Amino acid sequence: MTTVAMNNLWNYIEGLSLSARNRKWLAERLTNYDTKKADNVITPELQAKIDQARKDLREGRCVTLHTHEDIDAYFNSL
Repeated sequence: MTTVAMNNLWNYIEGLSLSARNRKWLAERLTNYDTKKADNVITPELQAKIDQARKDLREGRCVTLHTHEDIDAYFNSL
């Protein structure tokens, strides 16, 4: 969320003229919000791909590239 959007949200909340009880309720909801739920964009399909990639890496099925030239050569070979 941008700073402008955050300021607009604050101005909106401020304009609601919330009671002390309502402000406390809102504050508790905001401070106890589980950010993992909001930030979790890993779908089961993506998690399966990540798990497979980790398994491949552990088993040596990977390519190690150390320089820009190595990276260029690898991509040019595809």
